[in-house]
Amino acid sequence: NWVLNAFMFDSPFMRTPEGELIPWVATKVENAGEIDWRFHLRNGIKFWNGNDLTAHSLAFTMNRIIDPDFVSPQRNMFAAVEKAVAVDDYTVDFICKRPFPAFVGAAGNVPILDEKYYSEHSTDYLSANPMGSGPFTFGKWNKGIGVDMKANQNWWAPTPPIRNLTFYGIKEAETRTASLLAGQTKIISMVPLEHIDRIKKAGFRASGMAGQRMVFVGFNQELEPFNNKLVRQACNWAVDNKTINEIFMQGM
Repeated sequence: NWVLNAFMFDSPFMRTPEGELIPWVATKVENAGEIDWRFHLRNGIKFWNGNDLTAHSLAFTMNRIIDPDFVSPQRNMFAAVEKAVAVDDYTVDFICKRPFPAFVGAAGNVPILDEKYYSEHSTDYLSANPMGSGPFTFGKWNKGIGVDMKANQNWWAPTPPIRNLTFYGIKEAETRTASLLAGQTKIISMVPLEHIDRIKKAGFRASGMAGQRMVFVGFNQELEPFNNKLVRQACNWAVDNKTINEIFMQGM
């Protein structure tokens, strides 16, 4: 589950609440040739089992994602990447098929895997027994309920102030909000805007932040009249973004 990745895995970069990409496992990025990328990694990070997180780990992770036989849901995102190569223990080159200027942002939150561990076990086993290097260690998967985690006391960054954490996989938004109001959960995410007032009136704090998702309406520019730039601009000007934001997005 992508929501759990940040709790149990480290990634090359992190994003601030303002959306800025900052160094995390990767401390430096540079071009390696005209279209390829090179990441320099932080030394001293270990997976929960004691194995070192190295360039081989990140190269393995990327090659696993783009492997057509693995069928990763992230594969299409990295269709421009031919392969990842560990230059040395803490340097990775990403060889691209064509220019990929958005690569750093796309690769920023890729959860880095332990090559040895993930090569030794089946996909079914790994689904129920993940191995990461992140701030929380995996405890138990309670199928149909959630996942128990504990603070990683050996994490390379400051240890989380929360010692035990349980993530509940509640799909329905109404049920998530009800669980918060009833005290069954402490924090919920993906809160519908229409629930914000109810949550605040109950004494809880509700906050939002800018995301990376962009919602837009695309035109087939090969068909009339949308092959006319002026028509497309007119459609854009006809959209009342201010009212949409105030009413439907409640000023968020």
